[in-house]
Amino acid sequence: MVTGGFRSRHSIEQDLSSGAADIVGLGRPMCLIADAPDRLLAGLQSLPRYEDRLGRLPSWLGGLKRLKIAKAMDGFAAIYWFYEQLWLLGHGGMADERLPILKTFMTADKRNKAIMRTRTAMTNNFVTLAENEVEP
Repeated sequence: MVTGGFRSRHSIEQDLSSGAADIVGLGRPMCLIADAPDRLLAGLQSLPRYEDRLGRLPSWLGGLKRLKIAKAMDGFAAIYWFYEQLWLLGHGGMADERLPILKTFMTADKRNKAIMRTRTAMTNNFVTLAENEVEP
């Protein structure tokens, strides 16, 4: 199995026919296009490279790209953008490639914090019930 960066039908066919791979993964494109394999099989020549146009740092902040922390934040923001697309597919049936990367990062972070608060409350309630349980 090979995954990572495949977007063109030609590259996929070449790797499969040469025996370089038996299976090719299409992770990121499928975060927005759930039927990406069907589209390629139907004749689509290539899938979009959404990560190339996310534009995480404005050009006037280009100097920050040399800092490791800026690179890390840039990478995490892109991952959150794809996570948000998966969430949209799962909860509404449609992704939105126009979502701003900062907005998706903030939305996913807010949702994750709410999930953690709920988990903590549930755990605390369970512990309280267990502590108050009386043995016969």
